[in-house]
Amino acid sequence: SRLKQSLYSPYWLARGSASELLAKLEAAQVPIWMCVGAAETLAGEVLDFAEKLRKRLPLEVWLHDAVFHVWVMYDSGHPFPSRDAAMRNLLDFIRRTAERPACLDRGIHYFVDEW
Repeated sequence: SRLKQSLYSPYWLARGSASELLAKLEAAQVPIWMCVGAAETLAGEVLDFAEKLRKRLPLEVWLHDAVFHVWVMYDSGHPFPSRDAAMRNLLDFIRRTAERPACLDRGIHYFVDEW
């Protein structure tokens, strides 16, 4: 099944099922930015990946409280602070990775909207 292939699921990459691919990623040290909503199904898989590989790969992960899958692309015409923060973080990540040396904010970060 494709769901168990590391190219399609970081869950399996984090478990060493594609050691050759993981070795290439480690050697390249390509910065990885991930952003996930705490209420979406993939949150556990993303956090598991980040936790298992954060000492091996340059990861910057953002967990946003109480938001759903693909919320970053959602446009309701109303203020959406979590979406705006995610977009700012992504653009800032791109800018920082272009610097030499790249300046990453490694680790798992949390964003909680003020109500």
